[in-house]
Amino acid sequence: MSRDPGVPLGSGPEEGAADAEPTTVTPPPAPPAGEAAPPPIAPPAPPASAAAPPLAIPGLPLDRPELHVGAAFLGGVVLAQVLKRFAR
Repeated sequence: MSRDPGVPLGSGPEEGAADAEPTTVTPPPAPPAGEAAPPPIAPPAPPASAAAPPLAIPGLPLDRPELHVGAAFLGGVVLAQVLKRFAR
């Protein structure tokens, strides 16, 4: 593999930076013999319902994303006109 002349030595992806501190992984401390271990972390709760995506527009089919994009564009145009009227 040839070196890139624009990259200084010791800063490439295959070697650590020259001024980097070495990293060490330390395991979490064990609880003392007289104390109980902390309870395990509970798994995340399942989703409440799988009925419709949270950003679905009622009345528009989910298999026609172009209608959702068109509705968002039209909403932006209407909002821009309303804000333009308020600015006068």
